[in-house]
Amino acid sequence: KQDSVCAVKSMQALNLDVVMLTGDNSRTAGVVAQQCGIPEFHADLLPRDKEACVISLQAKGVKVAMVGDGVNDSPALIKADVGIAVMNGTDIAIDSANIAWAWR
Repeated sequence: KQDSVCAVKSMQALNLDVVMLTGDNSRTAGVVAQQCGIPEFHADLLPRDKEACVISLQAKGVKVAMVGDGVNDSPALIKADVGIAVMNGTDIAIDSANIAWAWR
């Protein structure tokens, strides 16, 4: 999305580690990660894979905030310490999250 670079930079300015989890293919994900300055990304993920990534980070003692906008993000949004749904996303993502965010 157009605002992704700004959102990622804002999170990194707060010393947050940003990891991209996506169902997109590796090539597309790599381009987006590079454009946004995201050093770690995981591509070709199914909803259960995203959830497993969240669980894996939590098992290492990491507090996880998950941002998502689609049905495929719902399991990870529920499992995250804080789930943040983008307001123009799907109803199930918004219902699964703790916070609904209208990015401007």
